[in-house]
Amino acid sequence: MVAAATGAWLGLLVHNVAELPNQTLLSPETLGPSLVTAALLTLHATRRVRLTGIGLFGWALLNLVGGALSVLPLPLLPFEPEQTLRHYSFHLLYAATQIPLLVACYPLIAGQRAGPSHDT
Repeated sequence: MVAAATGAWLGLLVHNVAELPNQTLLSPETLGPSLVTAALLTLHATRRVRLTGIGLFGWALLNLVGGALSVLPLPLLPFEPEQTLRHYSFHLLYAATQIPLLVACYPLIAGQRAGPSHDT
């Protein structure tokens, strides 16, 4: 789970550094998602298996859907996404790094994990 969440976070980081000007780990677009991922992994360390699965699955799904929608030139977006192969490639990479986390979380939320769950 830690590897899948770290990979998903790295996808976000690579996208942000490549696509957003002057990004650092402390930039809001990177720091906020980093803190959410860290909080969910901390929850995972408490052995709250089902809750962690739901949280990480939802987070990965939000990143996947949000990343896909943000490349569309929709009038409700506050910016005009550039329509280049480079831009789409980074969004594809970002999306691809979310998939292992979705796959890793699914058995946790479907109740297919062996062993006791400490969730109530």
